[in-house]
Amino acid sequence: QTMTPRARSASPALTGTAVRHYRGIDRSEEVLAEARASAAAAGVTNLEIAVGDVYSLGYGDDSFDVVHAHQVLQHLSDPVAALREMGRVCRPDGLVAVRDSDYSAFTWWPVLPELDEWMRIYQAVARGNDAEPDAGRRLKSWALEAGLEVVAATASVWCFATADDVADLGFVFLAVTILFIIRAETRSRERQADQDAE
Repeated sequence: QTMTPRARSASPALTGTAVRHYRGIDRSEEVLAEARASAAAAGVTNLEIAVGDVYSLGYGDDSFDVVHAHQVLQHLSDPVAALREMGRVCRPDGLVAVRDSDYSAFTWWPVLPELDEWMRIYQAVARGNDAEPDAGRRLKSWALEAGLEVVAATASVWCFATADDVADLGFVFLAVTILFIIRAETRSRERQADQDAE
């Protein structure tokens, strides 16, 4: 999805313009440390990385030419608020760009009951965390609800076919599922504590 924040249909400020500086945020310092190490190894020097909150970005209105979130909205309880905040810090002739998975569109061969069960559990845990694993199909409607003008809505397919690709994807699936289960258990304990306090 590619959107403009102020109901404009083109982005002349971006045409033929090289990116001079990047700013990246994450709520996890561990993730940021990995990003800094990767940037240093690649010789990237025009990058600033800091802990941040997508619901309350620490920048003024109209600060950036491009505001981008990759595989983020699917994990949020209020993706529309996040998009609205992204639009706030984006210049009127800039672009807000987002990309997210759509888990119900995942497919594999051979059909494996274990993967079907993993999908069921993942979706249940994600929604138990007030997130939306089928974010991809909702991006356009979320953007419109956030007051952005959608200039392009596209889709693409990732194919994991080599042994290394499959192994990497399996590790990611496992790690994300464990994190989601931990978060769900934490929320369940918090809710129980609130009920007990009442």
